[in-house]
Amino acid sequence: MTELNSSLWMRASPAPAKAGRLTVLDGARGYLLVMMFVSHLTSVYGTPLFWFHHGEFSAVMDAEFFIPLSGFVCAISYARPFRRDGAGASALAVLKRLRWLYVYQVAVALMVFALVWAAWPDRLINGVAPDFETSAQVQVLQVMTFARQPHYLDILLIYMVLMLFIPVAQLMLFKNRVRLFFGILVTCWLFSRLGLDDQVLNLLYTQGVDTRPYFSLAGFFNPLSYALLFYGGFYLGHRFSEKGLAGFRANVVPVSARYFVIACVIIAGFAIADFLPGVPDYIHSPARDRYSEVALCSTLAIAYAVYFLLNQPALPEPAASLRNLISGIFSLPALVMIGQNSLFFYSLHVVMVYLASYAIADWNFGDNLLAVLGVQIAAVASAFALTDRKKRFLPGLP
Repeated sequence: MTELNSSLWMRASPAPAKAGRLTVLDGARGYLLVMMFVSHLTSVYGTPLFWFHHGEFSAVMDAEFFIPLSGFVCAISYARPFRRDGAGASALAVLKRLRWLYVYQVAVALMVFALVWAAWPDRLINGVAPDFETSAQVQVLQVMTFARQPHYLDILLIYMVLMLFIPVAQLMLFKNRVRLFFGILVTCWLFSRLGLDDQVLNLLYTQGVDTRPYFSLAGFFNPLSYALLFYGGFYLGHRFSEKGLAGFRANVVPVSARYFVIACVIIAGFAIADFLPGVPDYIHSPARDRYSEVALCSTLAIAYAVYFLLNQPALPEPAASLRNLISGIFSLPALVMIGQNSLFFYSLHVVMVYLASYAIADWNFGDNLLAVLGVQIAAVASAFALTDRKKRFLPGLP
């Protein structure tokens, strides 16, 4: 890192043009957050609500798209302080955001664990139980040091880990060290895929100090693996902030019918694999915790197909109708609002999943499909309403 020009810590060249807020990205992130909510609700009590989830015909789910979109948005947002005052200002802006991520992480975790205790012993989600052996005071401290986390809150933790390196990424990209940038990302991904990080950690835990009861950054999503997604999106956001939309389409990610056809063939292949007997699990259900090469292939294909449809004005049917459908969904004011309040909605959805499951068990709705479906729909509607109230009455709250 010493090869990088130290003057970048002070000031970078100005952007060619200031990019305005892209509401389509807000709508896309809002859509993915709602689908994430649906996925988590139906993972506890399966209902036809999941029929509306793109995971029914896709090898990948929501986080695989949401995380790179977040990286894209971060690159645009933190490019401004970096260009104005250098990496120090960018680091300060990142730390301010991380403060709020930490507040939400701790607050939601404490609320969820309080619900778990209140639901004991009859109204718990399967696989969730209170810890009676550890004192409440120690459990609170463990929440504050990430050693104790509830289900469904993993993305906040991985963001806190990955966002710390945004100023470093900016130093490399503004200096045009793209090969070094992607070399580090691919190395981290391979290190994770081969399980070498677990071997190193196990060695440290057995030969050194086992910090897991007191401090841990281990969630469902492996940070080394998902760094490829987050900072892949970050690189595209960086190029977008430099080139603008027209330059991005022309020079960074071209709108190519040939690539679109290839993407559609890959998407169709994964969809067909779901219905064929004997297809290995790593094809139709690729690993999500340690992001696999199969998942990467599916993610890139779907992402490019959507990108092409949204950016190609002249399309024949039925592609034109599909483009209008996707554009219409991403333009829905409710989804744009969710995307613009993503931290609040994501955190809220975790609490609502537990509350909905608590209510279903408490009211003995478990065997009544329509009642369960009604509670789930009410939970999603309530999250929309609460996010709208937050936007109106607490606009300064992230």
